[in-house]
Amino acid sequence: MNIRSLKWRHWMALGLIVGMVVGTIRLMWDSEEPLSGTGFITQDLFEQALHAAPVDGHPYVTDIRIRPYHGVDGIDLVSFHAFDQDANGYKEYVLAAPRPFPIRTGARREYSSAADYLKQLAATDSALRPRYAWWETTPAFLAAYALIGFIVIGVVWPLAIGLRRSSLPDPRFNLDRSHHDTAKTTPANSEDHDQLRDLDRELEEAIEHGIERPAAVALPPDKPVRQLSDVPLDQIVPEAEASKKDYAGQYYPVEKHAPHGFSLVELIVVIGIIALLTASLMPAMRLVRMNAQTARCAAQLRQIGQALHAYASANHNSLPAWSGWHTWPAGLPSDSDGPAWTIELIPYIGTPDSPVYNCPSFPLAEKYRNYFLESQWCGRSNRSSMKLSEITLPGKFVLSGDTTNMDHYVEDPRADDADPDDFGRGMLLWPWTGGIYMHHGGDNVLFDDGHVALYSRYDKYSMTFNPHRPEDHDDVTPD
Repeated sequence: MNIRSLKWRHWMALGLIVGMVVGTIRLMWDSEEPLSGTGFITQDLFEQALHAAPVDGHPYVTDIRIRPYHGVDGIDLVSFHAFDQDANGYKEYVLAAPRPFPIRTGARREYSSAADYLKQLAATDSALRPRYAWWETTPAFLAAYALIGFIVIGVVWPLAIGLRRSSLPDPRFNLDRSHHDTAKTTPANSEDHDQLRDLDRELEEAIEHGIERPAAVALPPDKPVRQLSDVPLDQIVPEAEASKKDYAGQYYPVEKHAPHGFSLVELIVVIGIIALLTASLMPAMRLVRMNAQTARCAAQLRQIGQALHAYASANHNSLPAWSGWHTWPAGLPSDSDGPAWTIELIPYIGTPDSPVYNCPSFPLAEKYRNYFLESQWCGRSNRSSMKLSEITLPGKFVLSGDTTNMDHYVEDPRADDADPDDFGRGMLLWPWTGGIYMHHGGDNVLFDDGHVALYSRYDKYSMTFNPHRPEDHDDVTPD
């Protein structure tokens, strides 16, 4: 197909499709944006900043903007500027806000979203003025890119090609008409002149209907001009020229050996298609790799769960005991008494520095133990361990999972905690509570019944940190 033969409607449809594809690729890249790092704060600090008093006549918080996060459903990114007294100016911060949005400080209440909470505060504090970035929602985002593609490819590009084409001679009309000029200058009679005029009109109509013309037309010497319209086309063309062409109808030449090659326009389009396919494959391949890491992490957690149950079977149905802090190899003066739970599992899964304890998605290069032992209920109940028979909600009780509390990871890997447990401080923290997403879209959680699931937040209907009743980590009540 000759690209130059495409109509305006074809270019417009192509522009819409390309724009939608580019917008989808951009959304795929945005969905991999991490919810941690410089500028991200916890929800507690965010709520404190909203209620802070003005500084030197300047509002403490200003320019609040809410936009959706394309990586996980039900999360908004709230960016705002807070006054920094050290810099004597405003700095930008970001909060990953879940939907629904439970208030963590003061009177506890749950809003449908952070936008509803901010609107209520703005009713009494006009300095807040939150804005919702509706133009960054998925439908508006794709519509904007489709419009850009429509304008660039469907309007500007055909217009540029049309202007360039109009400045060049029409290759379809490459006829040797010297005999016409000679005939016109010295016509034999008025009938010859009328026949030439009719022939010119037929040629122009053929060109207007897009019918290709032969490269040259030579009149046979034995035929007068006035009989040209009655002569078949394959008799008008010399044998040397006719042997190179087949003819369909009267004016449609088909080259037997048409020249092959790319025009500049076709080459640009092909390069653009290759670049578009490459750009779409890169985020898809990255997403496949991250999903593979998530699956491998889940398999490692199942191995840890099997080792914990094997240990309990050999120790009167009791799980390993939690303790304060241990190193591996052990021996530092600050080590707690007794062995770490990872040391107690050596006969069942390997040493504490085994790769099974290292999550493949952990963002740092050092080897850490990235999984914890749930002990919040034991610690608050003044117990060092629990029995499996005490767990009445085996399908919901959190036994282990990704350690996402970044305070757990120290700079010196030699001082890495070989006994990570979550008594006193949560190990499975979400981005708005000071944690991270270990995987694309959430964190892996191991339950007592052995299954592993990916969660983007605490779900009171499917997980609990209390073996007897549904409770979040900070709300666990002792027995």
